[in-house]
Amino acid sequence: MTKIFKICSILSLCFIWITQILSAQTDTVTNKVFDTLLVEDVASSEITQMSKAQIIVAGLTAKLDTIKEPEVIVKPVSNWKLGFLGQLGFSQVSLTNWAEGGTGSIAMNAYIDVNANYTKNDLFWENRGQFSYGFIESLDETNQFKKSEDQIYLTSKLGYKMVNNIYYSTLFSFKSQMFPGYDSADADRKIVSNIFSPAYISLGIGLDWKPIRPLSVNFSPFTGNMVIVEDRNLRTTYGNEDGQFIRGELGAQLKIEYKNQFEVAKVNTSLLLFSDYLNNPQNIQVYWQFDTTFNLSKYISATLRTNVIYNDNIKIPDSDGNNAVARLQVKEIFSLALVYTFGNYVKKK
Repeated sequence: MTKIFKICSILSLCFIWITQILSAQTDTVTNKVFDTLLVEDVASSEITQMSKAQIIVAGLTAKLDTIKEPEVIVKPVSNWKLGFLGQLGFSQVSLTNWAEGGTGSIAMNAYIDVNANYTKNDLFWENRGQFSYGFIESLDETNQFKKSEDQIYLTSKLGYKMVNNIYYSTLFSFKSQMFPGYDSADADRKIVSNIFSPAYISLGIGLDWKPIRPLSVNFSPFTGNMVIVEDRNLRTTYGNEDGQFIRGELGAQLKIEYKNQFEVAKVNTSLLLFSDYLNNPQNIQVYWQFDTTFNLSKYISATLRTNVIYNDNIKIPDSDGNNAVARLQVKEIFSLALVYTFGNYVKKK
């Protein structure tokens, strides 16, 4: 029994000693927490009336109260959407003592397509500008120079929602060229076009139907056109009288547009039909444009551009320069070019 009593006494003393050590360490930790975190957050008058546990809770609560929620910055959404597409293609041929013959040449073509579109509630305003120019110059003794492409084409369409996908609309367009055009590159060449010879200005009022996002069908039963030919020698070529600087047209216009951005290509096509109430309304004027751009890399693209025109007022002679009548006009351009885009023309990922 004596041995058992001694063992119990020793264990009791050990337990008391360990308890005192743990209590001292707890007080040290509590004091450190109190000193570093809580003193500056709890008033001194309150500390004297609170236990250390209560002080810890009060201090932590004060710390949490000082934490502010992060501010959420909401960037305003613009009603404007802008886009730019620029292409530049170049080719060069040089021949020296080439037995098979041929002619050295330099060719260049440039194309810019910009748009600025505005939408808000039931209102939309779509604006587009297309500018293109290209030339071919031979490097032989003749140094013949001839342009292959030259266009200024501006369009603007304003619409206000009537019901569902149908809008009241006004459609404006301007089309001309920047530099003189000739029938050949010979010395005795004849001029066939120039700036404002011709120029077409159109304003139509009607309805615009957008059944799906890429497609737009515009019908303007009240459309007024002005055909401007500044060069007197070219007026009869484009349907004006010899002394007629401006010729007016009043008729109905139908324009169908399809624009879509796919993974590797952008497609843009439009078909415009116009009937002049005042002059042979059965002779429908046809203007079709088809553009597709394939994205070969970030800065290189392949472009196919096609234009088809039939206008009964434009008289085109045959290859001998005789028998000037209305003919189907077709232009096709295929090029590999450097390309730069931003805004609406950036490739979707």
